[in-house]
Amino acid sequence: GYLRSSDWQVRLAFALALGLAFSAAWSFRRERQSGALELLLVTPLRPHQLAGGRLWGLWCHFFPAFAILLFVWTCNPLHWSRRDLGMTWFFFFSFLSLPAIGMALSLTRLPALVAWLLTGAVGLLLPYALGTTVGFYARGYFGMRMASYFGMCLLQVCLGAGAWFLMHRNL
Repeated sequence: GYLRSSDWQVRLAFALALGLAFSAAWSFRRERQSGALELLLVTPLRPHQLAGGRLWGLWCHFFPAFAILLFVWTCNPLHWSRRDLGMTWFFFFSFLSLPAIGMALSLTRLPALVAWLLTGAVGLLLPYALGTTVGFYARGYFGMRMASYFGMCLLQVCLGAGAWFLMHRNL
């Protein structure tokens, strides 16, 4: 069947977000396994500086790819629609929240693959499923449809903030 270019961009954005989730879920795992995390925690760095530096590193590593994808997506006048705009915001907030969720799960005793899958499920699939369900039932109502995208983004921010808090507590 015919797929719009924005459908391919959504798939590409999901793949990029899953790559970010994978990097975040492996973030502290190697240091914890080798014992380097204990050495890092006894240095003069505070836990929020250590976590903030790791978060900044993940953002800087993935920023060019996310920025190019979202720029091309939003600047293509052939595919401007409410869905494309909402999905742009969804992936922007995914870029902000997924590293915190993945880093919090990397500090747990879960296997790495499980931590990665949970990061993707909690940070991407749960907000997307809830938002698209609300958007499906609000078909035709522009305000409700945009509210569903706003709800997806708000849920991602809340999940990211909660994960950030848990990560600080566990460090």
